Amino acid sequence: MRYFEDLVEGHAENSATLVVEPEPMLEFARDIAWICGAGWGEVRFAFAVRAGDTLQAEATCLSRPQAASENSSNASASPASGTTTVMQNTGP
Repeated sequence: MRYFEDLVEGHAENSATLVVEPEPMLEFARDIAWICGAGWGEVRFAFAVRAGDTLQAEATCLSRPQAASENSSNASASPASGTTTVMQNTGP
């Protein structure tokens, strides 16, 4: 298990690999077809994913607020509020 304090700016981690199988890929496409056009914000698909492709994701912590416990001697202090920014790339 990872905790907020474990996040380090600039640290990247890779996921396990996943081979895309045809039937689950088609089920996924059918399940999300109803939201196409609803908008995905900043999501961009850089390449097509096809059955048989092997995918792996990489997540990099770009920034995070400092936890209150990192600023004081009170080890039981709650994490700071704010936004943690993570960039995730998935590709073959």
